[in-house]
Amino acid sequence: MIALINDRVYFRVWKLESDASPLCCMRLPFVDILKHLDLVRLGETSGFDASLEEEFHESFRTEGVLILRAMDEALEKGNIKEFGEQAHKLKGSALTIGYPEIASTTLRMETICKANNLERAALLLPKLKRQMLHIDALMGEYFSFHARLSEGPGESKKER
Repeated sequence: MIALINDRVYFRVWKLESDASPLCCMRLPFVDILKHLDLVRLGETSGFDASLEEEFHESFRTEGVLILRAMDEALEKGNIKEFGEQAHKLKGSALTIGYPEIASTTLRMETICKANNLERAALLLPKLKRQMLHIDALMGEYFSFHARLSEGPGESKKER
């Protein structure tokens, strides 16, 4: 069951073989789920394997930090070609694992670089950095949700 209440989406998941008792309920901002995460794409990429999704995200985060550093360095050197190439790299990674807003921002950066306007592309860098932090926080909640799912029915924090 999925319910939308006060701009928040609530998920309740049941094991099919159970007597319809809920395993857990997840509450994430509705807009954040739809705007920042393409969970279907992430699932398709990982074969719907939660541990593989975590690996993909960790790899994206690690690569993202390196790319952002390279973008900062390219900006300092005034190297528009390198800046655009790094934006392109991050866009590809974001599209692969389902982070459409990051992909959209990096596409804009890449397009602006192709129009030979490094200063304008650089204006999007703080936004991109905020998006990366936000995705990391959302994915933390998402992975916490998967951890609660694996606890099984009837387990609670008091029982652990």
